[in-house]
Amino acid sequence: MNPDSTYPIVIYPIKLNAKSPDINSSNEIKFKIKNVSDGIVSLSNIFIPESFYTVKLPLKVNAGETVEASIKLTDSGLSTNFENSFTIVADNGSKYRFTIPVEKTE
Repeated sequence: MNPDSTYPIVIYPIKLNAKSPDINSSNEIKFKIKNVSDGIVSLSNIFIPESFYTVKLPLKVNAGETVEASIKLTDSGLSTNFENSFTIVADNGSKYRFTIPVEKTE
């Protein structure tokens, strides 16, 4: 499936890379969420491997709006290489799940 044609949101980049050079000084990796529907979309977390990172999402995204979200690595996430993912729900009256892969390598 083409990841930039998902509905009701598009997430980019489609895979978060937590390589040491890509991490800013606050141990945070930012990504964008665009609402491609014609209504408000509510966002919530379903699954997060919290031993490696936390996820910060806006509560809602207005129609046509692009917002910033982020993951913040924990101490364990900073010191360990991993490949996993987290899942969020986008709700615009119907619920859609999105799973975002995350990789950390040195």
